[in-house]
Amino acid sequence: MGRPAEVLTRPDGDTRLYFSRLPFGREIYVATVGSDGVLRAIEPTLTRKNIAGLKEGMTTAQVRERLGPPYRTVYMKLIDRDVWEYPWRIVEDKRILWVQFSRDGIVQEIIEMHDFESDPPSGPPATKD
Repeated sequence: MGRPAEVLTRPDGDTRLYFSRLPFGREIYVATVGSDGVLRAIEPTLTRKNIAGLKEGMTTAQVRERLGPPYRTVYMKLIDRDVWEYPWRIVEDKRILWVQFSRDGIVQEIIEMHDFESDPPSGPPATKD
């Protein structure tokens, strides 16, 4: 899987290694290794269950442990929020998730929807002159 995009050590001694395939693969996997060095699990993080479990009031650390590192982060000056972006998919439906944090690192809003920018152009095919 290559070099992990992020490594997180949990208080119980487990280590979580995040392997990102973003943006085009639309997947992040986490490998959990116990304090004894034994691989415990390899799981996708960008799942319906994990995304549905996001709640306002969570911290950046909680979101990062649940999903892994975002594809990109943007500061939105007008609303004074940091926004984390996660492209993901449900089978072939390309989705996009934005998690907005206040300056103190608390989730304020979660937006998840179809990624219309990833759709192929519609309408009749272009003609050559």
